[in-house]
Amino acid sequence: VQMARAGLDALAQARRARKAVPKAAAPALLAGVQAGPILHQAARDPARIDHGALGTSEFRRRFTLLLRGLSQRW
Repeated sequence: VQMARAGLDALAQARRARKAVPKAAAPALLAGVQAGPILHQAARDPARIDHGALGTSEFRRRFTLLLRGLSQRW
């Protein structure tokens, strides 16, 4: 739980500093878009980690990536 919360804090800090990231590098950061929902799941229910039950649906992964790519926000 502590690691998940630390990851969420680091993700929030990175998002606050996103203006410092060169536009050319931003597409590489889209791969991390799914980190937030998975870290939230781990923080809410740590047993999901042991059961390998973390993750989102394929539709959500693709749709979120599409929206973030179009908005150029990670």
